[in-house]
Formats: sequence, structure tokens, C-alpha cells
Amino acid sequence: MGFDTHKEVIGMKRLLIALLIAALTSGLWAMVLAEEANLNGIWANADYEQVEALIGVGLGVPEGAENVSYAILEGGSVAEVSFTWYGLEYFARVKPAGAPEDISGLTLEWDQTIPFEVGGREGTSSRAKTGSEEVELCQWYDAENALTYCIVTSDADLWGFDITAAAEAVYAPALATE
Repeated sequence: MGFDTHKEVIGMKRLLIALLIAALTSGLWAMVLAEEANLNGIWANADYEQVEALIGVGLGVPEGAENVSYAILEGGSVAEVSFTWYGLEYFARVKPAGAPEDISGLTLEWDQTIPFEVGGREGTSSRAKTGSEEVELCQWYDAENALTYCIVTSDADLWGFDITAAAEAVYAPALATE
């Protein structure tokens, strides 16, 4: 393919530059949107007080919980506490939100979803199977404080398991402010 004139070469270069700029701009925008939606991004270690300062309430843990650690999603307003309780590992998250939303970061096909209540707030409890593990996700929304919550645990067999006590402990600091 040859070009007959200098103007055609310049026109083609301009077109290529415009296409390159458009591709780079859309790629950067896509990365920004992906990072905004990615709750499995970079987490910074925190403590209870930092979570409380960021969110307005702390995240509690059940009495007897071990290996307690707090984190905050860098660049965002999501806080997390992880802990071990009665041999199960948990993580719980909270985020200021104008409406309920899924902040778990999980993309599973849920086998069942049932109504769930914690601290007088309605939510859902969902279960999924991932290989040899069962995962339970509970989510609820606190309209008075405009906060959305979730708590997650997994084990080989969650039959008969009730996550309510762990959820109540996580939510207790918000209830104490009422």
C-alpha cells in the first residue's frame, strides 16, 4: 500500500494518533472503573479507631474471637475486620452507602438466599458451594446510618450453622450509637 501525496501520509498519521489516544483514554477509564468496583483491591492495615474514624462506627468481633485484624480499602471507604471464631475464619465489611449493595467482593453462584435479620435490620443470607467448601454470605443495610454491611465465612460443612451471633457482634458498635 502506497501513499500518493504527502497530505495522505500526514492524514494517516493524524488518524493513527487519534485512534491511539482514544484507545489509551478508554483503557485508562476502564481501569479506573474496574478499580472502583474491585473490592478485592489493595487493603491497608488499620485498627479499630481508624475504621471508626473512616466509617463513623467501629466493627465489632464476637467475644473470644482470635487473630483479629482490621483493614481499609486504599482509596475507598470500605473497612474490614477479619477474625477466627470457634475454628471458622470470617471477614466482615462495612461501607457508607445510600442504598444496599454487595460489598463482599464475591462472585459466586448462590445455591440459596433466605431472609436474614441482624439488629432489627433486614437482609439476606446466601450459601454457595465452591469445590469442597461451603460459603455463607450475610448482607444487611442500616438506613439510619446509611451503611451497608456483610459478613462471610466458609467451611467444609455449614449445615445447621447460624451466622447470626457473629453478625450481631460485628454490628454491635452501630447499635450502641442509637
